[in-house]
Amino acid sequence: MFAQKMKKMSFLVGIQATFMLMLLALFCSTAAAQTTATIVGLVTDTSDAAIPGAKVTIMHPATGVERSFETDSTGNYLFTLLPIGDYSVRVERAGFKTWTVPKVTLAAADRLRLDARLEVGELRETIEVTAQTPALQTQSATLGTLVTHRATQDLPLVTRNFVALVQLAPGANDTSLGYGGGSFGGTPIDRRQTSMVAVNSQLALFNNFLIDGMDNNERWVGTVIVKPSIDAIAEMKIQTNVYSAALGRTAGAVVEVVTQSGTNSFHGSLFEFWRNEKLDAANFFAKPGARPPYKQNQFGGSLGGPVKKDRTFFFGDYEGFHSRLGRTFVATVPTLNMRNGDFSELLPTNQLYNPNTGTPFAGNIITSSDWDTVGNNVFQLYPSPTSSGRANNYTSSPSYKQDQNTFDVKLDHRISDQNSIFGRYSFSNTVTFLPPAIPIGDAAQAGTSWQRSQGAQLNYIRTFSPRLLMRLRAGYGRYHISSYFLNRGKNLSEQVGLKGSNLDDLSSGLANFAVAGATGIGDGLALPNLVTNNVYQGNGDITYQKGSHTIEIGGAVRRRPTMQATSFFVRGFFPFTPSATANPQTLAGGNSFASLLMGAPFSALRQRYLVIPGYKLREWDSFVQDSWRITPWLTLNLGFRYDYISPNSERHNRLTNFDPTKAKLVVVGQEGLSDTAGVQKDWNNFSPRFGFAATLAKRTVLRGGYGISYVPVMLGQPYAFRNPPFISTWSMPPGSGFRLSQGMPAFYTPDDPTNPSGQINAVDFHFPIPYVQQFNLTLQRELPLGLVGSVAYVGLLGRNQAFVGQTGFDLNEPYPGPPSTVQQRRPYYSQLPNVTTIPYYTLRENTSYNALQATLERRSEKGLGFVANYTWSHALDDGEYRPLPTGTIMPKANSFLDMRHRFTLTLVYELPFGKSTTGFAGGLAKGWQANAIAQLQTGIPFSVANAGDIAGNASASFQGPNLIGDPHLPSSDRTLQRWFNTAAFQQPTPGTYGNLGRLTMFGPGAKLLDFSVFKNFSLRENMQLQFRAEAFNIFNHPNFANPSGTFPSGVFGTISSTAFGAIGQPRNMQLALKLTF
Repeated sequence: MFAQKMKKMSFLVGIQATFMLMLLALFCSTAAAQTTATIVGLVTDTSDAAIPGAKVTIMHPATGVERSFETDSTGNYLFTLLPIGDYSVRVERAGFKTWTVPKVTLAAADRLRLDARLEVGELRETIEVTAQTPALQTQSATLGTLVTHRATQDLPLVTRNFVALVQLAPGANDTSLGYGGGSFGGTPIDRRQTSMVAVNSQLALFNNFLIDGMDNNERWVGTVIVKPSIDAIAEMKIQTNVYSAALGRTAGAVVEVVTQSGTNSFHGSLFEFWRNEKLDAANFFAKPGARPPYKQNQFGGSLGGPVKKDRTFFFGDYEGFHSRLGRTFVATVPTLNMRNGDFSELLPTNQLYNPNTGTPFAGNIITSSDWDTVGNNVFQLYPSPTSSGRANNYTSSPSYKQDQNTFDVKLDHRISDQNSIFGRYSFSNTVTFLPPAIPIGDAAQAGTSWQRSQGAQLNYIRTFSPRLLMRLRAGYGRYHISSYFLNRGKNLSEQVGLKGSNLDDLSSGLANFAVAGATGIGDGLALPNLVTNNVYQGNGDITYQKGSHTIEIGGAVRRRPTMQATSFFVRGFFPFTPSATANPQTLAGGNSFASLLMGAPFSALRQRYLVIPGYKLREWDSFVQDSWRITPWLTLNLGFRYDYISPNSERHNRLTNFDPTKAKLVVVGQEGLSDTAGVQKDWNNFSPRFGFAATLAKRTVLRGGYGISYVPVMLGQPYAFRNPPFISTWSMPPGSGFRLSQGMPAFYTPDDPTNPSGQINAVDFHFPIPYVQQFNLTLQRELPLGLVGSVAYVGLLGRNQAFVGQTGFDLNEPYPGPPSTVQQRRPYYSQLPNVTTIPYYTLRENTSYNALQATLERRSEKGLGFVANYTWSHALDDGEYRPLPTGTIMPKANSFLDMRHRFTLTLVYELPFGKSTTGFAGGLAKGWQANAIAQLQTGIPFSVANAGDIAGNASASFQGPNLIGDPHLPSSDRTLQRWFNTAAFQQPTPGTYGNLGRLTMFGPGAKLLDFSVFKNFSLRENMQLQFRAEAFNIFNHPNFANPSGTFPSGVFGTISSTAFGAIGQPRNMQLALKLTF
C-alpha cells in the first residue's frame, strides 16, 4: 500500500515538475490573462495569402509604451499581458500601404482579434480602420460580465460597494430574502454582509475574489480581504461558468478587480456622499411616521499621474465612511401576564404541565413557589411589550454604528522595453457596533468588532520575445478581527444567580438563553471571536504563441496560517423549548417562555477552549491552456488544471479527532495519528477544461464548454478538532432534569480524552474536496441599434458540497423514542455512555443547477448604454440536514438558494438636452445624466419545522410536521399575519418523524429600483463638478423576509421583518458632490 502511494505521488510530482520547468518562480493563484488583455491577428494580402515578416506596432498613449512584433511564417501575431485601456495599432510591410487603427479599447481578459488586409502600395499611404471592442465573444466559451470603469463610477451603489455589481450578473443574487442573509452576514463581522453573493445557486463562500490577479479571499470567516474604494477600480471582470484552466478554486464566480494605475496625465477625484433620515422613508414595521436617526458620510478622493513621464507612474486613493443608523427590530417577548406567571391566555389550545410533577398547571397559572430563582431573574430581564399580542410584540430602534478608513497606493515602473513592475498596498480599518433587538442582548451576535485588512502585491513582467512572455507575482494578505459580545466586562450571569458562568473576562456577560419560537436573551454563543488570518502567496505564468496556438502555462502557491481564539458556549448555552412544560406523555402543549420561568432547559452546555491554536493550510496549483484557432471561424480552448488543497494542521499538534470505527478520541502524535488529525490528503483534484467558439455567420456565434473546478472550503473543519484534552466541557443532556438554579462548576478542568462526556467532534478521515462540473451552450447575436443578445443554457453538478446551517450530521443521533431514554438510544452509548452529540464534519451533499440565462446589452453609444439579464433556473440538493442516525442522505429537494426567476437591468443615459444651447440656459439644460439599477425576483424556499424535539432524538437536525392539507394560499389571500395555510400542518406522533420534507415553501419575492440623476458642470477642459441625487428603492416597495416556519408557535406563518441587507431597506436618498479631473 505504501509503495502504491509513493508511486502515485511520484507520478503527480512528475506532472507538476514538467509544468514548473517553464517557470522561474512558482507562487499563488491567478489567471494568466485576467487582469490584462490580448490582441491577436492575422496579416494577409487582398488575396488572403498570409504575409510573414510584417511589422505590427501597438501603442498605449496613456503611458507612452510602444511594442512591436513581426508576424511569423503563417502571418500571425500576438500581443499579450497588455494593461487595460486605449491602444492604437499599426501594420507595415514593404510594398504595401500602412494599415492603422487609431483607437481600440481593451478590457480585462479581452482577447481582441484584429486581422489586417494589406493593399499593395507605398508605406507612406495609410489605410485607416475603425475598430471597436468586440461585441461578440468569438474566442472563448467562458460566461461572464464586464463591469466597465464608467459603470462602477456612475451606477447608484449603496455604500459604494463593488460586490453589489457582482449581484447583477446573470445567475447571481445576494440571498438576502431568507436563510442566506442570516447565515453569512448577521454578525458583527459586518464585511460578510457586504460580500454576500450567490452565483448559479452556489454558496457565497464558493466565490473566488481576485485583486490585480492575486488571491483576495479570507477563508476562515468567509469574506473578501481587501475592498478597494470604487474610485480605485479601473474595471471588474465577473466569470461564472467554464473558466480558463488558469482559473479555479471556485464553484460560483471568479470576480477579478483591476485597480487603477497612473498615466502621463494627472487625474483624480474628490467626493462627498451624504445621507440622513430626513430624506428616507420609514421602515415598514416601524410605528407610523417613525424614522430612526440616520447619519452617513462617505468622503475621499484619488490622484494619479507620472513620477517620470513614459516610465514611472503612481496612483493613490482614500475613502472614509461614518454611519449611524437606528435599526428597527421586531421581537417576541413575554406578555405582561406571563411576567407574573399567568399563561392563561394560551388556553384552551395550549395546556402547560409542571415539569417537576408532570401534572397540569391549573388555569395555566405558574405560582411563584414553582418558579426557578435564576429562571425568573432571567425572565425579568426581558423588556415589557410595546404592543399587544403574544408574537412580534416588541419594537425597538437601537443605533448601529460603523466607521471605516480605506486607502490604496500603487506604483508602476517600466524598467526597460522588456521589463516592467508594479507594486500595490491596500489598507482598511473598520469598527462596527451591531445593536441587539432587546437592550440586555437577544442571544444573537450583538457587540463591537474591530476589523483590519491589508494587502500587498508586487508584479513583474518579462518580455523575452514578442512570442514569449513571463509574469511573476508575489503578495501578502492579512485579515484580523476582534469581535466582542455586548456585555463584555459585566458579570451579568453572576448577578442573576447563575453559578459557573462568569469565570474571567472572556466569559463575562450574560449566558445564552435560546427560546424557541421567540426572541432569546443573552450574549452571542460564538463571541468573542478573535481571528488573524494571513495568506502568503505568489504565482507565475508564461505565454507562448506559435502559429494559431496561444499556450499558457503557470502555477501558484498559497500558505494560510491562522491564529484563532474562539470558544463557543463559554458562558453557557441553555436552549428552551415547549417540551419541558408539555404533556410528558404526548408532548402536546407547552411553552418556551414557561420552560424558561421554570428554569428547565432542553439541555445545557458550557465549553472553553484551553489553548489558542495556530492552524496551517497550504494550497498549490498548476495549469496549461491552449487557445487554438483551427479555422477563421472556429476556436478551441483546451486546458488542464491540477489543485492541491491540504487538510488543516496545527503548529503544536494540538488537535484531536474522533475515530468512528474505534469509538474513541485520537490525539495527534499518539497511536501514529498524523499532524492532520488523521484527515488524509487528497491528491486527485484534476480539472479538464474544454470550450469552443464558432462563428456561424457574420454576426452570430455559438459557444459552449465543459469544465471541473475544485473549491478550497475549510471554514468549519478546524472547529471540529476541538476535543479533549484541549477543551473543558460541562453539559447536561436532555431528560437530565437540570435546573438553572443548580448552576455550573466554578472552574475549568481539561477533559479526559479516554472518558469524554457531552459533545465531542469528528472530522471525516477521508474528507473530500468540493467540486463542480460546469457546462454551457450559448448563442450570441449582434443586433441592430448597437444591441447584442445572448441566450445560454447553463448547467452545474456539485459534488461533496458544504453543509449550510450546521457543521455536519450527528454520528450519535438517537433513534426516535421517548425523551426519558434519549441517551440509551444513542449508537455509541455502550462505548461512550456520557457522550451526547458527535457532530461529524464532512462534505457529502450533491447539488444540481439548470438555467436559461438571457442577456441583452447595448454598449454606450450616443450616450445610452444598458445591460438587461434574465435568469430562469431550478436548483436542487440532497440535503443540508441529516435527520436520520448514521447520516442517511435525505431525498433531493429545493436548494435554499433556489431562486426561480430573476431580472436585472443597469442603465446609464446621458440626457440629450441642451447640446446646441449656449449661455446660461445652455449651462442649465445640458450635462444631465440618469442611471438606474432594477431588480425583480421571486422568493427562495424555507422549511416548516417542529418547534420541539417531537422525534425524541435530541438532535438539532430538521424535523418536519405532518402535512394534512394544501399549505399554499392564493396570492390574494396572503397577509403578513398568514403567509401560508397554517392549518395544513399537524404535529407527528411523539417518537416519529413527520411526512413533510425540507424547503417546500417559498417566501415573498422582491422588487427594487435604484435611481440617480447627475448634473455635470464643466469647469475647464478635463475637469468637471458633478452633483448627484441618488434614491435606493425609489418607489419604497417593501421587500419582506421569509415567514416564520416554526410549528407550532405564536409567530408561525407570520412575517415580522423586511429582507436582510440592502434589498430590504425602505427608500433611502443620497446626495453627493464629486469633482473629477
